[in-house]
Amino acid sequence: ISFARDPGGSLGAQLINHDKGSPNEMFTPGYASVGRLLDGETVARKCGVKVGDVIVSVNGEGFRRFKPEYKDEDLEDLTSGMEGMGLKESDGSAREVKARVVAGKKDGEHYAALLGKIKAVKKAADPENPLHLSLERYDWDSRVNAWPRFLVARDGDVPAAMQMIQQHEAWRENHFPIDLTNKGLQDVLKAKAVAEVDIEHEGLPPTVYVNFSKLQALESDHSPK
Repeated sequence: ISFARDPGGSLGAQLINHDKGSPNEMFTPGYASVGRLLDGETVARKCGVKVGDVIVSVNGEGFRRFKPEYKDEDLEDLTSGMEGMGLKESDGSAREVKARVVAGKKDGEHYAALLGKIKAVKKAADPENPLHLSLERYDWDSRVNAWPRFLVARDGDVPAAMQMIQQHEAWRENHFPIDLTNKGLQDVLKAKAVAEVDIEHEGLPPTVYVNFSKLQALESDHSPK
């Protein structure tokens, strides 16, 4: 997101500190994410920022926990069509700086360095170098957002949670995408034995209900295959 049109504008978001040394933070790529959007015509709202977005660079300078696990061409550019914003970097050197990892400091110091950089750029008020933040957004079932759930499921035991999430990812890789043309699955969907609950709330994971009595009835009419 860019502050070029409003150099003195407020980001309009409360940030969450992901630099506390907690196991929950292991797979969060940066040290700060958006925890809440403030009301009003803020830069964040104008640029389409959402709760959960992670700040990974300031003015092209990376503030990452670890190197990106993707290629730029694999990303969906959520700022496409917005003036002065986008994923493209001019050269490999610029991409390398943007992907810079900041590590080795004490808990809290990485987050403080990120905020310090933002404040320094804002204070300079250079119209040729306005504040420009790069953020990444991850789906609810990505490792970034799923990891805390697996950690809770294993009572904070990191090795056990790691084994569990790896097993889950292997299972998902082997079973998805599901063949929706399968007759048995079609019968399940038509009978509404399994169906999605439309809660009309953007950003929340899908919610489903399962009617076990209907499933049992269908099971008696189908072979295990």
